[in-house]
Amino acid sequence: MLYKEHFSWALDARGILDHIDGTVSEPTDPIPKTARDEGELSVEQQQLSTDWKKELKEWKQSEAVTKQQIASSIPDSLFMKIPTKGTAYEIWRELENHFQNRSRMVSVDLRRRLQDQRCPEKGDVIAHFATLRTMREDLASMGQPLTENDFYAIILGSLPSSYDPYISVVNATSSVLGSTLSADDLMLTITEEYERRNLKNKSSKKDDNVALYSNDTGKGRKGGSSSKKNVKCFNCGKKGHYKSDCWALGGGKEGQGPKQKGKGKTKDKGKEKEKQTGAIAKEKEEKVEEAWLAMISDDFEGMCYDFYSFTHSFSLNYTLDLIL
Repeated sequence: MLYKEHFSWALDARGILDHIDGTVSEPTDPIPKTARDEGELSVEQQQLSTDWKKELKEWKQSEAVTKQQIASSIPDSLFMKIPTKGTAYEIWRELENHFQNRSRMVSVDLRRRLQDQRCPEKGDVIAHFATLRTMREDLASMGQPLTENDFYAIILGSLPSSYDPYISVVNATSSVLGSTLSADDLMLTITEEYERRNLKNKSSKKDDNVALYSNDTGKGRKGGSSSKKNVKCFNCGKKGHYKSDCWALGGGKEGQGPKQKGKGKTKDKGKEKEKQTGAIAKEKEEKVEEAWLAMISDDFEGMCYDFYSFTHSFSLNYTLDLIL
């Protein structure tokens, strides 16, 4: 149907549309054949013959242009079916019969697919409406246009359930105002709601990213980091973690890795044994130190006694010397 309309407009612009709608036919010869064969024509007949030849020439020229327009707008596979047809009108009728039968089957399938269209919950509503419009135009081009109410119902049935509250508000507002939205107006208002939601989601994500960045920056000031990808461990020398989180020997989580559970237990036992050994050694060291201090204490008392004896003897002798 769409091709038919375009082609009809093109022929109408050139004034030869009547060659495919059947309103014009080949001009007939006004002079009887017997009179032409005899070759004796009156003045009036000669004028009629001249006018007829002129009309016939114009008709053939318009007929040729119409056939050329048809041939240039169809594929070769279809052109092979029409050369045997005489006039442009017969050719056009053949094309109509060929396409209208196919269009009927295609239109039924297209209408079914249009009714089955559904927009996903987070899908692109604008692209979805573009698909619905294209399918509606295709049906109209096949001579099966949808009514306004049918297309309105198809639009409502194809939307995600998250739009149900908004649609209810729109319908209630229309009822209060006493007006009915057209299918195009309905798609327009839902498109605006879709864009509003997208802007809101983008703004929300932006705020979340800013908050996350702020939190990460705060952690970094306290010694943490928002990303450990480039952090180098001082214990094992590898990137991606700190020494306090290192699973290698000497790390804060030594032996706690997924593949080091057994090693961790062994290491814990070793540490416990090492602590016990250290405690025993420390105890021995304390005993030795006590013995040494005791020995030093005994010697110190003896030294003090000797010094007292010496000073006492020296004082006594010095006093005697003074008396004498």
